[in-house]
Amino acid sequence: AGALFPTVTASPGAYALVGAAALFGAATHAPMTAIIILFEMTDNYRIILPLMLSVVLAQLIASRIHPDSIYSIKLRRLGGMRRPATEPGTLDILLVADAMVDDVPTIAARTPLDELAERTRREETRSWVVLDEEERLVGVVTMTDLERALLEGSLEGRTVADIMTTAVATCRPDETLREAFGRFAERDVHQMPVMDPDDPHRVLGVLRRTEMMWAFKQLYDEHQRLVAQRSPAGVRAGLGSVHAEVEVAAGDGTVCFRPVRDIDVPPHTLIALLRRGERVVVPRGFTRVEPGDILTLITTQEHRGELEAWVRERQTAARR
Repeated sequence: AGALFPTVTASPGAYALVGAAALFGAATHAPMTAIIILFEMTDNYRIILPLMLSVVLAQLIASRIHPDSIYSIKLRRLGGMRRPATEPGTLDILLVADAMVDDVPTIAARTPLDELAERTRREETRSWVVLDEEERLVGVVTMTDLERALLEGSLEGRTVADIMTTAVATCRPDETLREAFGRFAERDVHQMPVMDPDDPHRVLGVLRRTEMMWAFKQLYDEHQRLVAQRSPAGVRAGLGSVHAEVEVAAGDGTVCFRPVRDIDVPPHTLIALLRRGERVVVPRGFTRVEPGDILTLITTQEHRGELEAWVRERQTAARR
């Protein structure tokens, strides 16, 4: 642009400064601070208009992508940011990952409708997630879609891609069940594909209304039982079982920043609960443990010694 319009464009340094201010304002959600700081650095009135435009636009985009700044996200992870009006309920505690099922009924978009009709006779499924050749989500097809196609005429020569719904309501495993319930009500659907946060086109599972209600009841009962039994520190014996609580230290590389599936706990021991601030969740295999988390573990009386030794190792790592 400088080579084509040398009399209109500014020097490269001016664009670098405006870009730096836009990045700072978007990351901190403090656009006025970024504008004032850069103006004081340059003391140039001609930079004000492009500076304000760039910083405000960057802030608007960043706030739509993520509501937290680089400061508030740390407080939220530590449980320091609560809802102002109400206390969190069970639907705010449980995640989609706690209720979703991994067994997803799928079908290829190029599948003929005759084959789909045959599958409806063999299977009890009423809807299928439609994938393309690269196993990416492209839509959802239901038995209602097939019945509508039958009423329209012959199925010969038509495929799933001709009748599937492409505007699909989806959710992520890290969303709360309250958010998912709201989406169910808005879209009037009976199930939603659960998408990979790192790849929004890859399906991890499916969340159905039936499993959602069942998981809500089961996990709520499990929460109440385990929270009532946990002790402030150390290991506690109950009826036929032993419970222990461990606070994760930042320097303990065997636990910190690892998914639950990769933590080497003693045999016959289960990580039953993970408490992060005031939030308590039932961890799944991909749940990542962070510094300050408190893990509740359960084992049998027979393996109590192994659990006690593991807890002492974690406490020694925390002191170091």
